[in-house]
Amino acid sequence: MKNKASVAISIFITVFVITIGIGVITKVSADNNPQSNSSPTVDATAFAEREAAYQQIIAQANQQIEFANQQIATLANEITPQSNQEPTLEATSPYLFSPEQASAIAQQIAGVAPKTLPELVSFSGTPAYEVIYGNGKVYVDANTGAVLFNGLQKAVTKITSEQALYIAVNYLKTSQPVSMNTSTFNGASVYVIQFADGQSVFVDMTGKVVAVQMASPAQTSSSSDDDDHPELSDDSHEEDDD
Repeated sequence: MKNKASVAISIFITVFVITIGIGVITKVSADNNPQSNSSPTVDATAFAEREAAYQQIIAQANQQIEFANQQIATLANEITPQSNQEPTLEATSPYLFSPEQASAIAQQIAGVAPKTLPELVSFSGTPAYEVIYGNGKVYVDANTGAVLFNGLQKAVTKITSEQALYIAVNYLKTSQPVSMNTSTFNGASVYVIQFADGQSVFVDMTGKVVAVQMASPAQTSSSSDDDDHPELSDDSHEEDDD
């Protein structure tokens, strides 16, 4: 501001000096006019030169005045936007946290930056930024930066077939597994582990036992016959030895 004031003062002084010079030249010209009237032998060339010099000084003064006006207008334009800018910022940013800051807060939770800037919404009556991800939304308080709600769904880790077999064997300890395949149960993918006694254990992809199918009577009788057969075979061998 000091530099701008110095420029304005310098311009004012320059214009003032030029104005004084014009006045002096005018006075000198007026004093010489009586001599020109009393002396008919006045040098016309000298008079023309003085007139040209006078016109040149006037032109220079006009240029200086125009330049001064331009400088004053420039200073006014630089000062006016600054005075009008602060209320505008206050009007458009009534909250302490910006959308960019809300995105950064949500990124710390999700691990990745959102693809779009969050929008200002009302979450249970509280001004908040809604940060949208593919697997859910995060709501950040616009005044405090606190996470009001984390709706991101965690990625589900699927178990392997070996893990499913281990879970089924530990769940049904009365028999041995004989086969395993994949199927669906209530619309979800599951591992089906079949046991020697005819029972089947259904294990979902998260490792949870969702169902156990009991053995049918036919399977139970077949299993009993298989268990009796070795005993009969052993008895026959003993009779042969006798």
